[in-house]
Amino acid sequence: RGTVPRPQSFVLPIMALGMLFIILWQGRGRWMGVVPVVLAFMLWSQTERPDILIADTGGLVGVMTPEGRALSASKGSGFVARNWLENDGDASDQEQAAMRWNVDDMPVLALRGKRAASHLTECSPDAIVVLNTVPEVKDLPCRVFHPETLRKTGALALSLTEDGADIISARQISGARLWNDRAVRRSLGYQ
Repeated sequence: RGTVPRPQSFVLPIMALGMLFIILWQGRGRWMGVVPVVLAFMLWSQTERPDILIADTGGLVGVMTPEGRALSASKGSGFVARNWLENDGDASDQEQAAMRWNVDDMPVLALRGKRAASHLTECSPDAIVVLNTVPEVKDLPCRVFHPETLRKTGALALSLTEDGADIISARQISGARLWNDRAVRRSLGYQ
């Protein structure tokens, strides 16, 4: 099976409108529908995926490399890993993507377990650290993401820029919903 990267949300509607114009319009003018279809394919080919993806539990981190997305773990969070790879247009499985992970070359430090978190006592201010457990040291100068902070934001997508990292959270995209916001559940009487 072949894979293609997931396009931005506006690409498929542009393509669909162009195809509808080709199908429904009568006469020679119907070929004007080719223009939006070609535009959609051009936009699709320029799709850029986020540089770093962080799962909502902190248990999986994906970093885009020249070989494809490198994953921080070969097991666990399989559904998330499979979706990330499919959306990148990568036919690899989680184990193959985890073999791309090289700790020395990654722009993010992904630590799993309480023992690894306990060894995190210092970091540089520009470092990005992801943990799957709450760290013992709270006031670190680096940017730290752990289950407690990710509970408020959901999964994260980071695009690295010269000025740092642009962060988009799942909460920004989906908003407060019954299934992702404790305050909403409490206001409705759910635990």
